[in-house]
Amino acid sequence: MTVRHYLLLALAVLAILAPASTTAAAGAEPAIPKVNHRTLLNDMTVAAVPLHQDRFVAHLLVASGAVFDPPGKSGTAHLTGRYLKAILRQRAELEWAPRDPAQLPLAFDDAVDADGIRLTVSGPPAMLETAVRLLAETVIQPAFDPETFRTMRDAVRLEDIRIEDQPQEVAGLEWQRLVFAPFPYGNPSRGTPQSVGAVELDDVIRFYRRCVTPSRSLLLISSPAAAPELRRLTSQFFGPWIKSEAPDYQFQPPRPDPAVRTQAVRLPGASTASAVIGAESVRRKHEDGLTGELLALVLQRRLQPWLTEHPGVEAAAAADARMLRGAFRISLSGDPAGLEPAAAEVMRQLREIAAGRFSEEEFQEARLHLAAERSRRLADPDALLRELLEVEWIRLGTRHLATFDERLELVIKEDLRYFAGHYLADERLKAVLVTGGDVPPAAWPAALQPVAARTWGQDR
Repeated sequence: MTVRHYLLLALAVLAILAPASTTAAAGAEPAIPKVNHRTLLNDMTVAAVPLHQDRFVAHLLVASGAVFDPPGKSGTAHLTGRYLKAILRQRAELEWAPRDPAQLPLAFDDAVDADGIRLTVSGPPAMLETAVRLLAETVIQPAFDPETFRTMRDAVRLEDIRIEDQPQEVAGLEWQRLVFAPFPYGNPSRGTPQSVGAVELDDVIRFYRRCVTPSRSLLLISSPAAAPELRRLTSQFFGPWIKSEAPDYQFQPPRPDPAVRTQAVRLPGASTASAVIGAESVRRKHEDGLTGELLALVLQRRLQPWLTEHPGVEAAAAADARMLRGAFRISLSGDPAGLEPAAAEVMRQLREIAAGRFSEEEFQEARLHLAAERSRRLADPDALLRELLEVEWIRLGTRHLATFDERLELVIKEDLRYFAGHYLADERLKAVLVTGGDVPPAAWPAALQPVAARTWGQDR
């Protein structure tokens, strides 16, 4: 063979190998950064990671959320989180004065759900020390003010009233109650207009003293600052936070009413309809967590042809895995006349998947989509920091992120069949249907009967 033949042969081999190499390079995961941990003497966890170079982002997470709301006063944790954020912003603006508050270079955010309260501050690196100090002062000495609290409570209550005018929100709230009650996940984290109106400042103070403790708090900072400087800041400002015992998770398990498969809710004035169908499934740490995410993708794609033929209806499947419990749900919305056949199609597709009547190609496509979506998240410093916050919070460790590909590779097609047949079997499913008019039970899928009907607001 001539040199030219050897060259052509080498090029042919490279051409054969190129797709695999390209795929591997395209799918190459961003390196999971090392997170430096430290536990203060008061049992507070602080962690640092150098993801951001042009600014800092500091997340303070208190792992005590709406599950600790007092009976009949759901929304207490939400009000506590909102109040702490308001105090944090007020103190930052006072320090910034007499300069224009609109020019304050710090940004603030908060989030409260059933499992925890998160406060976030971000800004230029030069203001990191100020931000850490203000965060510490806010959670250690919040200085509760009755007028500030009443103003905030009234605003939250008004937001809740507006939310309860939306069929999709009502369907989600009712479905949580139907599936999880009396477990606290059955209560809306934001509360209802009635429950929020019943919360007094003393309730928030008691929640703060009982649940906002250093032993249940995690401070995660992404900053260009060196590790010794971050250690100094956290020790100086959060070290004085007095150690105290945190409450334990001791709740009644969910007890869904076997006599009600579907709760039909009449929402006067609603022009569209919404429904949620699903069941309790697995919590965040469960080995079937990725299986639920893959199943949601497969189901969503199998529903797409039907949805294309019925443009008046939208559907979204999701696996919602939380700290203590998890759920799998399919949300439907749109033309009231289209929701009943849409629900029947959802049931049919779940049975098909449970029987194994879906292709290996569908499964592999979902797996590739999930891997690509994760790669996009990890390439974004803000998204990656939120991922790290979650795994640190649930104590999964950064290895949980680093081994994602390995864990995803272990999921097989049969796992989806098991998930659909076990967690989403007909007898386990619960549904909520919200419309502006009456819903005849006979029009709803037989597998979701019997139906209990009521009018929204009459018994709340």
